[in-house]
Amino acid sequence: MICNLGKTNVMAAEDIESTGRGFVTKYFDALMGKPNPSALRQLLNEQSVYVFAQYGHPDHEMYGMCLIGWFIKRMEYGKCTVIVRSVDTSARPHPEEFAVSSLCELMRPGKDVPLMFTQSFIIKRVP
Repeated sequence: MICNLGKTNVMAAEDIESTGRGFVTKYFDALMGKPNPSALRQLLNEQSVYVFAQYGHPDHEMYGMCLIGWFIKRMEYGKCTVIVRSVDTSARPHPEEFAVSSLCELMRPGKDVPLMFTQSFIIKRVP
């Protein structure tokens, strides 16, 4: 997913790590329970892209805040629990971007075994 981050200067590695972890926390907090559209609007914009893939192949690809919000609502994350197991960040060649990968467990209602998944983000600072 390509996401939004407010105007900042080029960040140090420690700042990228802290910002990446904070982003992942805010993102999943916005999805859990009752989805929080205003929180998602702080993280997404019309240039955001969401690609949902299974077994290494894209199933859905959405562009813009409205379509992504619709898809997230349809996925009914509010009925689930996500446990973030790890977050890894890395700088990208473009100084205004960095990558964030999270390894998570999704607990669904009526299921005893969590579904492991990864979610990756490209965070782009928006001037």
